[in-house]
Amino acid sequence: MPDGGTLNRPHHGEAYFVVLPDHEAAPAVAAALRTATARAITHASGRPWLVGHWSDEEMTVAEAGATRLAVIGRCAIDAERLAAEASRLRDPAHLDQLARTLPGSFHLVAALDGRLRVQGTASGLRLVFHARVNGLTVASDRADVPAAATGAELDVRRLAVRLPPPCCAGCGARGRPGVRVCG
Repeated sequence: MPDGGTLNRPHHGEAYFVVLPDHEAAPAVAAALRTATARAITHASGRPWLVGHWSDEEMTVAEAGATRLAVIGRCAIDAERLAAEASRLRDPAHLDQLARTLPGSFHLVAALDGRLRVQGTASGLRLVFHARVNGLTVASDRADVPAAATGAELDVRRLAVRLPPPCCAGCGARGRPGVRVCG
């Protein structure tokens, strides 16, 4: 992050993904979110659905009719089984059932009849962030990617109040046993 608190887009080769709705504005939003080495997977309409940088080993995608599913991360599922799961999916809310049956650490993304669902892990290891970019709600595995596209800046004051106070050797606790406070 440069000195003024401005958020950067991922650097060359850094992994990230963004999920976009099937909307006429999606190509322009995708362009704002792409890096030079970004890849894209499209909705059936040809508009971008997933944009980002990932390895082939960390992306499994399948479709069945109007349903598309993606598993992004480490998971022992192949495209054939994922397609079978996609053919059974009638409601994105049912992804929880699928997620419970899959081992690993991954994000699960579904596009079904114009509805999207993006979910991470219950452990919180795979988080999902969202933002409005040029009028579209997008989801990402990284907060900095959509934030940079919105022109957001890091609010160092808000961040500072959430950080623990710094500690150094030899600092004494000011009235609080077991707590070291510098200053």
